[in-house]
This record gives sequence, structure tokens and C-alpha cells, in this order.
Amino acid sequence: MARPHAIKLTLSDHELAVLDERRGSVTRAEYIRRLLTTASLRLEVARRDEVLAILTELVRDRRVAAAIALEKALRSDGDTDIMRWIKAAPADE
Repeated sequence: MARPHAIKLTLSDHELAVLDERRGSVTRAEYIRRLLTTASLRLEVARRDEVLAILTELVRDRRVAAAIALEKALRSDGDTDIMRWIKAAPADE
């Protein structure tokens, strides 16, 4: 299928590294096309484990609101010492 349109995308070194890490064996162009076509299909609600994974990543980035949300979510599981866990989370600095 011929594609009559082209774009130029400028990324930082970090952004390119993330793109390459996530795309696996797919070409960069194909991966970006998939992102465009599948983004609109993601209407389902994230599962609990997906939400916790997202919040955990935000906690590691030192996002306070995410830390609070994660603490509340995990507290509902009966984990009473969650603040020690949050403080022990490694920082990606």
C-alpha cells in the first residue's frame, strides 16, 4: 500500500531510546502507525494490575498524587505499611 504522506518527527535521545525499547522487532514507522490505529481502540477500562503498574511508575517519578492514589489502592488490599514501601521505591534519576 503506497502512502502519499510523510512526516518528519524529531525526538530526543531519551525519547528515541524509549521508542526503540517498546517497538521490539517492528520498524519505527510501523510501530508509530500501530499506535495511531490502536489508540482509538483502547476504550476498555484498565485492569487493577495495569492501574497499579501505571501508578507505581509515577510514584518512582516522585509524583505525589500518584503516591497517594497507590497508597489508597494498596491499603484497600490490607497493606498497612505502604508508606515504607513507597519510600523504598527506587528513584530513576
